[in-house]
Amino acid sequence: MGFVSDQRKLSRKISLKFLIFLAIFFLLLLVGWFLGIRINTSPSMPLGVYIKKFSAIQRGDIVAVCVDTRRRQFGLQRGYLKFGFGCDGVRPLIKQIIAVPGDQVELTDQYLRVNQTIYFYRTFYQDSHGNPLPVFPRGIYQSQTNYWLLGTHDPHSWDSRYWGPVDSKNIIENLHPLFT
Repeated sequence: MGFVSDQRKLSRKISLKFLIFLAIFFLLLLVGWFLGIRINTSPSMPLGVYIKKFSAIQRGDIVAVCVDTRRRQFGLQRGYLKFGFGCDGVRPLIKQIIAVPGDQVELTDQYLRVNQTIYFYRTFYQDSHGNPLPVFPRGIYQSQTNYWLLGTHDPHSWDSRYWGPVDSKNIIENLHPLFT
């Protein structure tokens, strides 16, 4: 009987330590969230830890962005987006800004041209599961108040090639890579 009692005590100690560990872990995650620390697990940008940057948004910056409701629902259905904090129950996307207001953007199936800079990222019409991908119309656009985003780490990124430019109100944070 003593052996069984000792095992129960040990089991309770381990369970209590595990619960304390979990509580501390989630508390650290919550504090990190409020301090502007973000973890990117998507292959479209370098995996790692990013921190909120308090500066004006410029071309080349990495940002956290919320897509509109229609695209958010589509992204969730297809698995391009994950549930989480930040965008009505969905994790924000982390992308690089390639065009800012005032830029001219040419969107083709083979590349995006922003002013005189060409980004050789072709557009795919099917995702990795063979599902058809809606794409933003090909053409030349003068960016008035919008930003064009690109997942520069993976050519298959779900970005402005598929849903077009985003309004500044959809950009929720400017980020700096802390550890990637």
